[in-house]
Amino acid sequence: MKFGGTSVGNAEAFKRVTDMINANLNRNPVIVVSAVAGTTDLLINSANAVVRKEIKVDDAIKAIREKHDRITAELGLEKSLLDAEFDELKRILDGVCLLQELTKRTMDYVMSFGERMSAKILAECLRKNKTDAKAYNAWDLGLVTNSEFGDAKPLPESEENVKRSLADAGGHIPVITGFVAKDKDGEITTLGRGGSDFTASLIGAYLRADEIWIWTDVDGILTADPRMVKDAKLMDRLSYNEASELSYFGAKVIHPRTVWPAIERGIPIRIRNTFNPQCEGTIITKDRNTNGNIVRAITTIKDLSIINVVGCGMAGVPGIAAKIFSAVSTTGANVLMISQASSENTICFVIHEKDREKVVKELGTELEGFIEDKILNKIVSKDDVAIITIVGDGMAGRPGVAAKFCNALAENGISIIAIAQGSSESSISVAINQADVAKAANSVHSDFGLGN
Repeated sequence: MKFGGTSVGNAEAFKRVTDMINANLNRNPVIVVSAVAGTTDLLINSANAVVRKEIKVDDAIKAIREKHDRITAELGLEKSLLDAEFDELKRILDGVCLLQELTKRTMDYVMSFGERMSAKILAECLRKNKTDAKAYNAWDLGLVTNSEFGDAKPLPESEENVKRSLADAGGHIPVITGFVAKDKDGEITTLGRGGSDFTASLIGAYLRADEIWIWTDVDGILTADPRMVKDAKLMDRLSYNEASELSYFGAKVIHPRTVWPAIERGIPIRIRNTFNPQCEGTIITKDRNTNGNIVRAITTIKDLSIINVVGCGMAGVPGIAAKIFSAVSTTGANVLMISQASSENTICFVIHEKDREKVVKELGTELEGFIEDKILNKIVSKDDVAIITIVGDGMAGRPGVAAKFCNALAENGISIIAIAQGSSESSISVAINQADVAKAANSVHSDFGLGN
């Protein structure tokens, strides 16, 4: 059972989570917990303000301390419960202030305190309610990663470490920090966006859990973003493949990496709502969709840029695509979609708008020789782009799906900038002008009959 930040956002939320864990003691739950809602942002902002000398260390910690002291007081827990964590955090930020340096490694250390404090609060809350529980930092169980600070990857030896540690746990309920681990040198690392979900999926896979429950603040995965499409409805079941495609293309309920450990072991993942526990949520399993629906859901990503590399001399010249994407890789930008004309005269790809400037600059440097030799003509970028994607296992081998998708857009006067379909045939994506994204989402959702 993994509980997200909003699930432990205040004292009442901690009480609710405690009751939910106690209601499932017969299933031998293992708990993974995120930081209290808003804490990670507070830690990041505090560290950045301290290194810029915009705020004193004591003042930087004050808001974080007050947030957690309020929760512990309302839960009737010892006021000194988190003293050790706050003393350690102060020492780290004093060092940041003194050195005027904030590396990725130090930022991971700073960010780790959110999960460390919430795990201690939840374990103490359980003990206060007569449930034997113990808080663990994930690294105490042997969750070890590489040294890619900010986005670390777990190493294979983590599995045996965690299994052995929890087998020796003595029968109490383990409450484990999500998001954080340590590398082989003993340095604290974080697992990147969606890291707590990833931790839960890893530990669930290591232990061969019956199910992995991700508790959040929505009922499950919907057919579209309900803020954009008012008649979006809850899906009771998805395949691993569909969930992976949806999460990659913008559905924020679950992170793409969360699915992979479960896929390898065939463990169902269930998305449930902490604030509506009567709802069974969405279950994600290995079974492909067989309910007759061609398209299950749509998803969108905004604030993107499309980059076009254009050149009549590209056709048949080996190595240009490799050169392009090698250059993009050096910037750290994530490529969300790729499309190439069969004439090989253009290669276009979509990235986050915030990365556009550095990507274009790097491409100009790396491809300068090709431009001078007239193999490439120009590099063109366009901002204010969005991607809309349709997802469904039922699309595989079904003619006319792409035509219906494009027709839904055309009938509403929406131009397609680029289109891409994966070889899995489980998703089709198009890039459009961002101004049209809400209209596009509603028209496609309606045309495929996805609404309530």
